[in-house]
Parts: sequence; C-alpha cells; structure tokens
Amino acid sequence: MKKIILFVFVSFLIACEAPVGDVGPQGAAGAAGAKGDKGDTGEKGTFNAVVSNWFTVGNWLGSGISYGALFSEPKLTQQVLDKGLILGFYRPAGEDESGVVLPLPDETANYSLGIAGFLVGGQGAISVALSFRTLAVKNPNLEDWNIKVRWIVVPPASTGRLKNIDWKNYNEVKKALNIQD
Repeated sequence: MKKIILFVFVSFLIACEAPVGDVGPQGAAGAAGAKGDKGDTGEKGTFNAVVSNWFTVGNWLGSGISYGALFSEPKLTQQVLDKGLILGFYRPAGEDESGVVLPLPDETANYSLGIAGFLVGGQGAISVALSFRTLAVKNPNLEDWNIKVRWIVVPPASTGRLKNIDWKNYNEVKKALNIQD
C-alpha cells in the first residue's frame, strides 16, 4: 500500500505545473584555467611550384609594334591552365639590373608587356608579348630592349599559408616560396 501511495504522490508532483520564474542575474566570471601545453609541430608541407630561371628576352619575333618570345615549359599542364596560376615577373637585363622586379602584365604610356601559358601539341609553353603604342615609341633595335623574365607555375589547390599572398609582389612571392635570385 505504501508503494501505491508513493507512486500516486510522485505522479501528482510530476503532473503539477507552475509558472516559470524570471532568469536570475549573471554570475561572476570564473578564474582563468591553466594554459595548456604547446602542441607538436606539424609536418612540413610540400609545394610543387615550378620556378624558372631568369631568361634574357633577346629573341623577339614580330614586326611593326607587336612582338613576342616563346619559351618551353614542360611542367605546364592542362590542369594548371584550368585551375592553377601562372605568375610572370620582369626586370631590366644587363648593366641596369637595379633589383627592381615588376609583375606581368605591365602597361605604360609607351608599351604593354604580358605573359601567357598554353599548350602547343600537348607541350607546355610560356609566351611573353610586347606591344608598343606607336612606331614612334618603339626602340628601332629590339636587341637594346633587353629584359629578363621569370615565371612561376603554381599548381591547383594551393591553400594554407599561400592563400594570403599578394601574388603580384615579387618579394612576397619569393619569400613565401623560398625562391633564390
């Protein structure tokens, strides 16, 4: 009988409803916990960028105000063309190598200079294009218009520390990819 009375009493308590009270004030912040141990250093990742040497462009092909130079790049693939990145940089060649490195494409009042990658018969190639605004600004001897170019082929899915790089800043790219001049 005691069990039945206890059951009825507990059932009665569970079935009762009362209005919900107000939320109490915010409690004081607890003390800061101890600093955790430093985690293990992760494995160094690999990055398979293709960094060319500096090439002096002296083999300009063309006429009038439009010229180009072609370089073979066997590591350039259709996958890179579809989802990767091709960076180009140039600087003066010869005695005027001042350390100034500029990104490609570049455009001034007198000329435009660009870089492109493509496949020729399944083989990777890099093209450097030079266009003068008019014949009046074109150097009559293109051999005197020497520049050195370098390209960097960045494969697809480069993330992590590489995603925040200013890819047009040669010094930043050089530092991030550990490139030696």
